[in-house]
Amino acid sequence: MHYPRVLILTINRINKTDNSSNGLLVRNLFNNFPQKNLAQIYSGGSNGDAGFFGSYYKIEQIDRRLGRFFFKFKNITQVETKNTSNNNKSNKKPTYKQLTHFLGEHLLMKTGLYELVFRPRLSREMIEWIDNFHPDILFTQGYNLSFTILPLIISKRIKVPIAYYPADDWPDYCYLPEEGHGNLITLFVRSRVKKLSNDLVRKASVHIAFNNPMKNEYLWRYGIAFNLLMQGDDFTRFEAISSTKTNDQSEYIIVSTGDFSHPRLSLLEDLNKACEILNAEGLNVRAKIFPANNLEYIISQLNHCQFLQFESCPTHEGMVPVLLSADILFLPERFGTNPERVRLSVSSKAHLFMFSGKAIIVYSHPLTGILRYAKEEGWASIVEKRSPENLAITLRMLLTDSVKRQQLIDRAHLIATKNHLLPQIQDNFCKLLQAGIQDNFISK
Repeated sequence: MHYPRVLILTINRINKTDNSSNGLLVRNLFNNFPQKNLAQIYSGGSNGDAGFFGSYYKIEQIDRRLGRFFFKFKNITQVETKNTSNNNKSNKKPTYKQLTHFLGEHLLMKTGLYELVFRPRLSREMIEWIDNFHPDILFTQGYNLSFTILPLIISKRIKVPIAYYPADDWPDYCYLPEEGHGNLITLFVRSRVKKLSNDLVRKASVHIAFNNPMKNEYLWRYGIAFNLLMQGDDFTRFEAISSTKTNDQSEYIIVSTGDFSHPRLSLLEDLNKACEILNAEGLNVRAKIFPANNLEYIISQLNHCQFLQFESCPTHEGMVPVLLSADILFLPERFGTNPERVRLSVSSKAHLFMFSGKAIIVYSHPLTGILRYAKEEGWASIVEKRSPENLAITLRMLLTDSVKRQQLIDRAHLIATKNHLLPQIQDNFCKLLQAGIQDNFISK
């Protein structure tokens, strides 16, 4: 197969190895490409390793309008905001300088206005680096205004097509406050997000959706058909490792892994309460939790949960035996905190859970993408009302009803085969890029 030269434009550097779900997604997509055919422009997220791609370009002050002021302002704002926070705790009146930078953070940084004031530009150094790489196509995911503007101006400059593959519906929530609708600055920035994200979709030659709800909504929103490519894996990776679960059912183990930042953190308390209910009924049940980040903080917040055991999250390669050690896999999303904002999102752990051969419980609001996917395809048992008691009922059913448990496992295997086989995804992805390049060549 012919592999094109691809310039990847994403916020965080794609490292050789890390626990980033987007890093895993991108590494899987490009795993068969020659390394010399891959290059990336990024702004942060480097862990210092050799990297997955052949070459990298990090955005510096020369690559932003008024870049010298931006990086100086950004660094000072972070320091002064911290100092202001400390002064507030000690009831000291903030200094004029601290107040200025606090306002700057809230008027420029949190609203996203800084992305327009200090918008990216094509520096001579960046242009020379791009010309030396000579890409056939750009790959981008958006996620903020800088990485929406950047592919547009690069494509215009060097006349190459764009492949657009958002993993969630970022234009719907980008720079939107958690509560309320923000101020006039927010409304202005949000209007630019809508226009520039529309421009990116119109300019792109390859359109890829992360799940079916996104594919369907984007057809309605943009009038453009998106191709469906989801996260993928390979059954052989799981078949090569024997399950560590024994036939001794004196103790049942529930396993969960992922990002347990707000608003998922409190759902682990619900799981602990469900385990407490089941233990009171005579079922010896506990849960092992493998947070992808902030392990110490999560432990400090949930050290009162006696049925939860926290352990460091393994690498992607080490995740298989962890999943195979479970009786039940627990996949929480969110309930009360803006569930509609993730209505087009699907957990990056869902496909791994399907490949494991274990029964899955999805615990989430019915508007979320992960609950909708599980409900429509039937690969998991769902609890769509927040209730530790209802969660305990579902856990009890799956732990004691082997027929129902196997039905779910078989259905998950079928859906994984249909939607998540990595070799097929990689092959389709490369063909989509080739078609986008060919269409661009013909249009010229």
